[in-house]
Amino acid sequence: MKSIFLAIVSVLCLVITVSAQTKSSKKSGFDFGIYGGINYNFHTPNFPVDSGTGNAAPLSKDIIFNTNNTSLSFHGGFLFNYDLSPRFTLSGRIGIQGLGADLSAKDTKPDTSISGGSIATTHTFSSSISTLEISPTVKINNLFENSPAYVLAGIELGFPISATYQHSETADIQNASFSNKVYATDITIPEASARYGIIIGAGIPLDFYGYQLTPEISYRKSVINNISSVLSTWNVDQIRIGFAIKLGPNET
Repeated sequence: MKSIFLAIVSVLCLVITVSAQTKSSKKSGFDFGIYGGINYNFHTPNFPVDSGTGNAAPLSKDIIFNTNNTSLSFHGGFLFNYDLSPRFTLSGRIGIQGLGADLSAKDTKPDTSISGGSIATTHTFSSSISTLEISPTVKINNLFENSPAYVLAGIELGFPISATYQHSETADIQNASFSNKVYATDITIPEASARYGIIIGAGIPLDFYGYQLTPEISYRKSVINNISSVLSTWNVDQIRIGFAIKLGPNET
């Protein structure tokens, strides 16, 4: 977690340095555009999977997936901004994002070739998850002299569009006494939940060949178990790096 905040602070420092060389041109009004970028997802699972969770082949015991992991995915959609005052801008976004990851859990199976022997195996829970996100935020402008840079804060509401997984088990070292298994393929994650998060971030609008291009970074902290009410708990925090492009209206 410390490294996350260090990354955000580093980017904020970069924003301040770059924006100090850019004269502020913030004007009142309404504008809209598109946004997109990369998500760096931090998965913190702690849930069991058993034969009653949609597996095609029954498991002999519950498998607990509780090893943290990270994943990369993408986000994109449409945005609007409305200036409440020179200091504050109301911003809203609606789009799609990915949250899937490969989770793992260690297990052992008996080695029938050796009396009392065992075989180390790894269960893999590969998920594919996409959500519709609605993110209202407030931008705080004019924090730095002669700079269009801003910071923002808000909330993220995410609603599942698709959520599936597959579950397999492989031997860490191949052994004739154990055959790799597939327990589930393209199974719907049961009772996929809405996602609720808190957003903090920063950006700086820049002129780019006649367009307003805004590099942004944000950190999104989940506040509720936000993948499934059955596979609980399973939270996903997120760092986003991306760009927003203003499409209109043109300034005169």
